[in-house]
Amino acid sequence: MVNKPIGLSTQPDKTSARNLVDEIKMYLDAREKNISFTFKPAVCNRLDKNTSGLVIAAKNYDALKQTNKAIRERSIRKFYVAEVHGIIKQDMELKDYLIKNENKNMVKIVREDMENAKKVVTRAHPLKTEENRTWLEIEIETGRAHQIRAHLASIGHPIVGDKKYGKKDGERYQVLHAYKLVLDGYEGDLEYLNGMEVKSDISERILLK
Repeated sequence: MVNKPIGLSTQPDKTSARNLVDEIKMYLDAREKNISFTFKPAVCNRLDKNTSGLVIAAKNYDALKQTNKAIRERSIRKFYVAEVHGIIKQDMELKDYLIKNENKNMVKIVREDMENAKKVVTRAHPLKTEENRTWLEIEIETGRAHQIRAHLASIGHPIVGDKKYGKKDGERYQVLHAYKLVLDGYEGDLEYLNGMEVKSDISERILLK
């Protein structure tokens, strides 16, 4: 597991010279100097550049294959903590559809299935309220790009600091942190991972230096 800071892209892109995959590779090269890597370390899940928290990284092909299969079959549960605008007092389960606009690098939530739309399921549990904001624990059943941000914004509760789907509120970065993974779906040498719960407290949220 890797705890990704705010401001670091998960994978190489045109917006940043640094990315998490290369950082992992450099870390392993320095730590295991006498080991020759025939397999380049890879990440199994992605986070937006300005979302912090847990990312699963694989050091070998078997770990990558099994983790990708577990994610695809929804055996790995993914939880986030977010602060949103507005007051939410009850648990929510949001079931809608998402359409991606590649040109704008944005997504749109629609209520009915249509061409190129993908189903999204987002569950949210209110933790506490502060003034006109609510802290939520969020679990995503589906893992689409920008799913949490767009889904909450579509019901009038955008994430604090989210300039793309929210509003100007004085916050520099969106308050969204991938804080817990519950692992399952592994076999063979990796079976020991089943049932493991990995946490990253939001107090560990850091800004890329």
